[in-house]
Parts: sequence; structure tokens; C-alpha cells
Amino acid sequence: MPFTIAIPTTGPTLDARTDPKLPHAAYVLLVDPESSAFEAHENPAARADSHPGAVVAKFLLARHVEVVLAHHMGPHPAAALVRSGVRVHEGRPGTTAAELLALYLAGELPQLSEEELAARHGPHRHGAHTH
Repeated sequence: MPFTIAIPTTGPTLDARTDPKLPHAAYVLLVDPESSAFEAHENPAARADSHPGAVVAKFLLARHVEVVLAHHMGPHPAAALVRSGVRVHEGRPGTTAAELLALYLAGELPQLSEEELAARHGPHRHGAHTH
């Protein structure tokens, strides 16, 4: 089974706290929803000099992620993911990756639209800090 759920975290295990900001998370866990098996990846966007949101979106799309559990990612990566068919569901700051995964599997994390994700970051302005 592919690792189809992405969870941004502060560490490389399911016991790690989730990071509400996907582009700046230290790790991204890729999880198989059927077995809860996972792969921990250092987030390539965390080291990016510019456009960390684009970096993490490309990373997730290259791995055929189907669902992202995150609270914030910026409008551009949100648009890239949503338009590619990736479903983004509400993250819960303060939870562990295992707790967040359990909430998702129980159907307790609402799916977010591109507009809802963009509204969390504010409108994109050229010359402003972007993701």
C-alpha cells in the first residue's frame, strides 16, 4: 500500500507533535492509512532559501500523496495540491501525529477548500513573504 497521508511534524515518529505550518515543519510523515506504517522524511522545504511552500508541494506530489493533514501551508502550495487532486484536511495544533491520524480516520477532520486555506494565510502580494 502506498504512503498516501502526509502529516507535518516536529520529529520523525508518530509520537511527535504535529507542526501546524507545513512548509516549516522539520519532518513530513508519509503514512499508510490501512496499516499506519509510515516513512519519516526531513522536510526539504524547511531548508529552502525561498518558496518553501512550493518545495513541499512538489515533494508531496512526487510521492503521490492523496491527503495532507495540516492547518496552514500558504495559498500557493494549497492551490498546487488541491488542483492536483490532493485533499487537505484540518490539522489540530498540539496533537501528536498518531492522534491526528486517528482523528482523520474517525472522520473528525474537515476537508478544507483552496479558498479556506488561502484565507488562513491572507492574499498573496508580490514582494511579500510567500510560500
